[in-house]
Amino acid sequence: MTLLWMIINQPEKDVRASQYPYARVCLEQGSVYFEAGMYEEAEKALEKAGRGNPVNIKIASEYMETIKMRKDWETFKKITIEMFQYAYTRENVARLFRNLGFYFVEIKDYVAAKLCYTLSLNYEPDNKNAMSELYYKLNDKGIQM
Repeated sequence: MTLLWMIINQPEKDVRASQYPYARVCLEQGSVYFEAGMYEEAEKALEKAGRGNPVNIKIASEYMETIKMRKDWETFKKITIEMFQYAYTRENVARLFRNLGFYFVEIKDYVAAKLCYTLSLNYEPDNKNAMSELYYKLNDKGIQM
């Protein structure tokens, strides 16, 4: 993934893969903090993980969960959109569309939310989270399938 980041960003400095699994350790630390309800610490650890591996969708997704806790919807949307350039699996693309769906629900744009959740199902047809959002939350808002 370092190669993908280098191709997209074309850094001026020499970039090399770490011999130490720095990003993975920070990801695990952030996940533990998050599960313990220590969201500020989790956010800091996940920011470090993201600096160690800026194209990792799992790290970005965990980090975005801390952003959700702060209800910083514009940052949540910005990071989600940035990560699309690194999403190379169907599951990652689907997850990012679900994130956008979540964002649109939070800002009460239910039509856009429905479109995002529906798009996510094109990439991951059996995802229960997307189906649940479409059938329960959005139907409650009057947005019909």
